[in-house]
Amino acid sequence: MKSICCIILTFISTFLFGQNRESAIISDNDSIEIVRSGKGIEFDSLSFINKNEIFYVEDSEEKWLKVILSKFNSSGQIIGFIHSSKIQKINECSLNKKAEILNLLHAKITSNIKDSLADLETELLYYSYCELTEKYFCESGDVNILKDFFKLRVSIFQALEIPSSVVVSCFSCKPELVLKTLKSIRTGLEYLISDIISFTPDNIENYEELMIEIKALEKDN
Repeated sequence: MKSICCIILTFISTFLFGQNRESAIISDNDSIEIVRSGKGIEFDSLSFINKNEIFYVEDSEEKWLKVILSKFNSSGQIIGFIHSSKIQKINECSLNKKAEILNLLHAKITSNIKDSLADLETELLYYSYCELTEKYFCESGDVNILKDFFKLRVSIFQALEIPSSVVVSCFSCKPELVLKTLKSIRTGLEYLISDIISFTPDNIENYEELMIEIKALEKDN
């Protein structure tokens, strides 16, 4: 069952993150935005997006852009249109804004799991969380955000492949900070160490020395 789930979610993650699609939020001037069925306000409302809610937008020169939500209705995943002036790409947000979004995502995912709402929407949110964590940490070196990610990685989504790649990416860009963070973790440390040993490319700087430190952590755990 887990393997089937992984295959489905890997397909969905490719669908979301590929094909010139970027993660985005609605602009800071708006608290809610309507998703339309077509390119214009005359089209029906399909759904809405709240402030700081992540969705995916297809790059285009048009004024109305196609968006893909981490929400579902009776017809499936919601895909519609929003005016480009209402969209802010996350890559263009400040570090403070990215941290705010990550903290909100972490709280939402944790709450859903606690309330037994670990459905496909929650797992799609988790993929958004993974994608943003990787980019944010490599840019900021914020170990508090990394600790929060590690906790979810080892306690909830151990079977999925994308979290493993995020652990490795964070280690590859800021290995010393990741090592320092790992030393403060005990529960589930073996999953994180396994990610790093199994998938870290050997062309990163000081690879052999870093692997010695990681394996020492594994031995002490």
